[in-house]
Amino acid sequence: MSALALVATATGAQAQAYRIPGDQTADFGSAMGERTGLFARGRSTGVLQRARPEWDPRGVRWQSLMLHPTVSASLTSDDNIYAKAAGQADAVVSFRPAVLAETQWARHYVSAFARLDSRSYLDHPREDAVDWAFGGNGRFDAGRGTSFQGGTSYEQTTESRTSISAPPSAAEPVRFKVAKAYVGGVKDLSRVRLVTSADVRDLKYSDVDAIGGGKIAGRDRDRVASSLNGRAEYAVSGATSVFVSLSANARKYKNGSGLDSRDSKGVDAALGASFDVTSLIRGDVAVGYSRQAYDSAAFRDVNGTSVRGRLEYFPLPQLTVSAVAAQSIEDTDFAGAAGFLLTSGQLRADYEFRRNILLSGRVGYQKNDFKGAIKRTDKRPSAGVGVTYLLNRTVGLEGGYEWLKQDSSGSEKGTNFSTNRFYLTTTYKF
Repeated sequence: MSALALVATATGAQAQAYRIPGDQTADFGSAMGERTGLFARGRSTGVLQRARPEWDPRGVRWQSLMLHPTVSASLTSDDNIYAKAAGQADAVVSFRPAVLAETQWARHYVSAFARLDSRSYLDHPREDAVDWAFGGNGRFDAGRGTSFQGGTSYEQTTESRTSISAPPSAAEPVRFKVAKAYVGGVKDLSRVRLVTSADVRDLKYSDVDAIGGGKIAGRDRDRVASSLNGRAEYAVSGATSVFVSLSANARKYKNGSGLDSRDSKGVDAALGASFDVTSLIRGDVAVGYSRQAYDSAAFRDVNGTSVRGRLEYFPLPQLTVSAVAAQSIEDTDFAGAAGFLLTSGQLRADYEFRRNILLSGRVGYQKNDFKGAIKRTDKRPSAGVGVTYLLNRTVGLEGGYEWLKQDSSGSEKGTNFSTNRFYLTTTYKF
């Protein structure tokens, strides 16, 4: 396992570059399996995915399993912990132990993980949080070109104050539990590749104290979301393929009925292409149509263009430039709107200054366009830089800076704010 896969980052609202061993369940990408033959896209290896035998941790062998334990500690300086117009600063100390156990079999694969994430605020103890997760994944190789995958996990998570769903009047962060499971299968037929999966997520939110007294109920947000996904892909050549994908979902809220019900059903259909042009550009892009239909007459259906795309550019062996873009329909808990159209994109560069020193930088943009009676649009630019220094196989250091800003407009606009975070993380790998 790559050392970078075992390096943890500091707490932040933005996507994290390096992750501790963790959950990959309930993810359509997990069910797609390894791309081989005419569908392989491995002419170039990105900086973050590259093996570093002289720096990668060896792991701990136990019978037929390989164990990958990690322990990390970080210090984060945040100038706006409540994500308000007038920021309030604090420092956060985080501690994250984690372990991943995986088989080393020639065929089939089984893994299990557990992780803990404890965060302590020096001056605002009500913001303290202890999150945890555990679960497992497996793959059964039924024959040449045929495999089946499945996984499940259970976790407790704390909602970030920068989340658009976080109640602004909450005196403490919202905590919720998520149970996930997925199954999937892959069939390769020379030039044709078929992928199918099904997943389900059960979310349960806790009640929290409100500023000024009283409680904010979490039960209205409890829901079960499930989906069925399929993708049929045809290899035009060993470097290019085209595909069609279809997904159907159902979102069932546990405590709503009648006009208050946010239950809905949705579909997404897309056409796309996967390609690996020489050794310079690799990508997977799809464009289609999404529609989410709500059971209650109080909410208008939401529809629009769906976009999913990722491009990787390898101008130098030591440099990887990647761009991702997506547009999808998401749920919201705001009165007067059942959903919003989420449009996001990110441009990122990773540079291998030395085999054990990696530099990264990124800029991103997100737009939330709420649909229904509510009039609100959020624009959220973000940016970040970071450096990872692997001292040896065992110890790694990471430091960086993250910035996020929200500009909200409309008659029911949200809070305008910006956050600046500096972090330093030390990780010990076995």
